[in-house]
Amino acid sequence: MKKKNRTWLDKILTVVLLVALISCVAATVYIIMIPKQGERFTEFYILGPSGKACGYPKNLKVGESASVIIGVANHEGKIMNYTLEVWLVNETIESNKTKINHMYLLSYFNITLNSTAISSNGNWTPQWEKRYTFHINKRGKFKLWFLLFKNGTPSIQRLCRNTCRT
Repeated sequence: MKKKNRTWLDKILTVVLLVALISCVAATVYIIMIPKQGERFTEFYILGPSGKACGYPKNLKVGESASVIIGVANHEGKIMNYTLEVWLVNETIESNKTKINHMYLLSYFNITLNSTAISSNGNWTPQWEKRYTFHINKRGKFKLWFLLFKNGTPSIQRLCRNTCRT
């Protein structure tokens, strides 16, 4: 009787091990054939005039021209429409709070980009870049704000009221 029970138990264990082995092989094939989707994101960068992340224009005089390089790359997995706005902003800090005194829209760009894969071999190429030349025609302490909006995101023009100037 012990021999019969043992043979029956061996058969059940063999079937269980065989099912586990087939499941492992199937899972491995699935992982290899259908890789996990990577993170979806948009690259947005501002470079100095030399094309590096340094040497940004500072302390411009009224009417003086300067330039930067603006770049956008779409890794969202689908075609994306972007709106890029460049604002001249006069702000002050009072009691550790930033107060925006005036905002002036300098430029805006509508950009449509196909999705592009991220290169894993280290060879990076820009998808959309523009040398943006500007000059400040107002006196005071100003900063440039570069704002990038994706599909249908409202423009800051519609969000701000009394401080915005176009």
